[in-house]
Amino acid sequence: MRYIDRTGKARNEKGESKNISSLGDLSKEACKKAESKRLGVMKTSWGAYKVIKECGLGYEMKAFENLKEVDTYIKKI
Repeated sequence: MRYIDRTGKARNEKGESKNISSLGDLSKEACKKAESKRLGVMKTSWGAYKVIKECGLGYEMKAFENLKEVDTYIKKI
């Protein structure tokens, strides 16, 4: 699953991108499900998390405070 960290970046700057299989409270199960649906996770410059399309274009409008909320959301979709 693709994970982008934009912490401390300006609005137009790219963040660091890497492929992950789990991360903190984000379980392997959720990562596999997100990967099958071609989704990724982005940590925004203000610290919230967004569920995005793997290509980086478009994202879920809801912001999540932590990875546990992201994990729960991905498992439900």
